Amino acid sequence: MSKRRIFKAGIVAARRQLIAVLIVTVAVLLLPSHNLTGRDMPSTESDAEAFRIAVSQLLKWAYLLIAVGLTLTTDRPVDLTAERIRRAFSVIRRIAPEHILKALAFQLSLATVMLAAFTLSTPPELLAALGRNLGCACIASIGWAGMMSVGVAFFGASTHAVLKAL
Repeated sequence: MSKRRIFKAGIVAARRQLIAVLIVTVAVLLLPSHNLTGRDMPSTESDAEAFRIAVSQLLKWAYLLIAVGLTLTTDRPVDLTAERIRRAFSVIRRIAPEHILKALAFQLSLATVMLAAFTLSTPPELLAALGRNLGCACIASIGWAGMMSVGVAFFGASTHAVLKAL
């Protein structure tokens, strides 16, 4: 059985998260340009930087909440993945499959929690420096949070499928 089939729920959730990240990012970044907020645009550079930081924090939390929602969603890919995992681990006779599935669920959930923490953290210095060189330090923060949230969706949905297989 191919790895893709075993992790189908994670792959589907990651794709959905990537699409959501792109849509939310474009929508939030278009708000100030169309003045949909009803507020004046920041007039000074320090106001503009404070605005970018606030938007960056908003996007981090939005990405994480969407990823958690995708993780908790039970749909056809999760059901199929759970069934495939159940079948794959049913052939193991020496060690109870439940122990292996619990260990796998623990490892996947640990990865999910770590990536969630990374989503809310600052990007590595190399990415932050690259963002500053491009003229906007918040680009690195937004990109980092978006990619980490895709990982949250992947590992979270995979954990969900393993738990369902138990």
